Amino acid sequence: MRPFAALVSTVFALTFLGTAFAVPANRELEQVFVAASPTDDVGPRACQTVYPSFIKPLYKAYPDYSAPNQIPIGRHFEVSNRGGDSRIDSLLMFSGIPSNAYACQLEWEIPAGYPIKLLGHSQLYVYTTKRDAKPLDTWNNSPKEDSQWGTANLAQGGKAVVNSRVCHTQLTFRIEIGQDGGSTNMGDVGFIQNSGFPFAGWRLTHSC
Repeated sequence: MRPFAALVSTVFALTFLGTAFAVPANRELEQVFVAASPTDDVGPRACQTVYPSFIKPLYKAYPDYSAPNQIPIGRHFEVSNRGGDSRIDSLLMFSGIPSNAYACQLEWEIPAGYPIKLLGHSQLYVYTTKRDAKPLDTWNNSPKEDSQWGTANLAQGGKAVVNSRVCHTQLTFRIEIGQDGGSTNMGDVGFIQNSGFPFAGWRLTHSC
């Protein structure tokens, strides 16, 4: 019986040793897969938001008048066209956009019940400009339209994306009452930009 008992002991020992050596091998394999797995978060990224730093009305009737930046004094945004010199365009500028930002997207939102003036033809044309806005811009020396970039039809309870573009650390848009085929469309749009709560007005999102 002793030889048989010794044989059983030997088989048991070899089986135990084989199991003991197999476990580290499996762990090493798991470590290889863990090391090869991506560590970055591949889920959806939250958009970053920038609010206007500069809203400047331009008065055609007062072509050399430099209106103040509206952001620090009341945040009033207005565009108007009543024919002839009775026209107001507005420059909208966003500053402090990160240098590594991408996919800059202009958006608007007006909460339900939020006060807004919408008279006559209220479709807005949004233009990119040949340069950024400056504090002393007037109707006569303001940055001119580069190209029509989008339109906006503001309304209570509405929100929309105007368009998206390549990001820069500053982005300026010129906003006007839309003109159809060169004819004058008379209208007024005005509201108070509120970048707090509830948000109302313009914003720029990026890096979504």
